[in-house]
Amino acid sequence: LVHHIEMELEMAKTSKKIVTALACLIGLGVFLTAIYTYDFNVINNSITTTTADIGAGLLSYGAGGFILPFEVISVLLLAAMIGAIVIAKGEKLTEKNNQP
Repeated sequence: LVHHIEMELEMAKTSKKIVTALACLIGLGVFLTAIYTYDFNVINNSITTTTADIGAGLLSYGAGGFILPFEVISVLLLAAMIGAIVIAKGEKLTEKNNQP
């Protein structure tokens, strides 16, 4: 979407690659530490969970409800879509703004 054949691809500097790699490793370390240190409690449930139960749990406001994470993820996905559109249309938008 953002690279045309006649355009030359810009390569990142080595220092930026190193900083990015370190940030990814730190993020991976935090993620794995959070996963492995959390005590996952298994609940023995003899009743089969249906999709309606899962939907009610995701959208409930009470204990065990996930309405806030659900809304945060929706806003994050919207921001990612808008960012992708801005990146894809970046040069076209700036070219139109510079012309009288």
